[in-house]
Amino acid sequence: MPRPVLTVDALCGPGALAAVAGDWCELAAARAPGPFYRWYGWWKCCVAILEPDPGAVTFFVVRQDSRPLAIVPLRLETDGGAGLGAQVWRLPRHPHVPLADLPCVEDADADELLAALLPALALHAGRAWDALVLEPIPAQSPLSRIGAVPGTRHCRTTVKTCEEIPTCARVEDHQSRLSANFRSNLRKARNKLLREPAVEFGSARQPGEIDAALDEFVQLEASGWKGRAGTAIAQDVRLRAFYRGLARELGPQGRVVVNTLRVAGRLIAGQFCLQGDDTLYVLKLAYDETWSRVAPGNMLLEHLVLNGGADGIHRINLVGNPQWLRDWQPASQDVHCHWVTNGSLRGRALAGLLDARRRLRPFVRRVLGRDAAGRGSRR
Repeated sequence: MPRPVLTVDALCGPGALAAVAGDWCELAAARAPGPFYRWYGWWKCCVAILEPDPGAVTFFVVRQDSRPLAIVPLRLETDGGAGLGAQVWRLPRHPHVPLADLPCVEDADADELLAALLPALALHAGRAWDALVLEPIPAQSPLSRIGAVPGTRHCRTTVKTCEEIPTCARVEDHQSRLSANFRSNLRKARNKLLREPAVEFGSARQPGEIDAALDEFVQLEASGWKGRAGTAIAQDVRLRAFYRGLARELGPQGRVVVNTLRVAGRLIAGQFCLQGDDTLYVLKLAYDETWSRVAPGNMLLEHLVLNGGADGIHRINLVGNPQWLRDWQPASQDVHCHWVTNGSLRGRALAGLLDARRRLRPFVRRVLGRDAAGRGSRR
């Protein structure tokens, strides 16, 4: 059976984001809302606010006839790694963009999409390219099915894991997943919290409520270690605009949730979340460190685990792998970086470096593991 003929449109410049909105909405209408990192509103805020130069992002629209199959936002960089000066196309990236994926049709064939896209990269840039880098891509993405596109080499590495825990309608089901020690710690914290006056759990979901809750959340985050480290949202004009933009773009769609825990009206823990289908994604969380004796972050999370089902939430995704979450016995999903290198001199050199790094990684881990064990035995 002959492969379908696919074409690629490339749009860049100040109006490109708005120009692809119709195609993006058409792709979204053909399937369930899915995870936040495929939504137009999410990408709009990422590109328009977090990107230093939004006009430098090119949106490649892969089509079959006039029907959009996928939209690929990319930025061309000169990657100075290893002194190669390679020309590398990348998905836009930022520390506050924990996961990424492409809006595409549900049955997308990753190899067919790439076979159509790759020639368009050189044609649009007017010069050769050496690599295409797609990260951080969850394992459930169609991109995880990349095989072999003629003339290229593909390297996939795991950059982190993404942890999530299920909600439970019954306390017994929730507690059965946890260790006896952690159950005891939660019980002690819960008892301390219940002795406080006017304990209140809340969720802001309406646009007016979200704005006020977000302001409080930002202040709470800045009061803790992130404020002291200079990494709090409140200390960065662009980050403040980004989260405000998410509330403005996605709040009216019912996709923004700010969960709160208060004692006598005082906010002691909060979560800024996006809800997609039956999964709640906790993008940011914060708690009042002066209330650490009641484990406010864990108390808010436990409340969500036991009550989230009423809001259609079946899973709580932390969009990363924070060490403290291990006590909750989460399920893990790998998050990948995909390198597609072409046959250019620099492309072949990059492929060789990636292959060497892949081969050496197990050896390095074994050496570091033995070294750590040796240091432990000397203590």
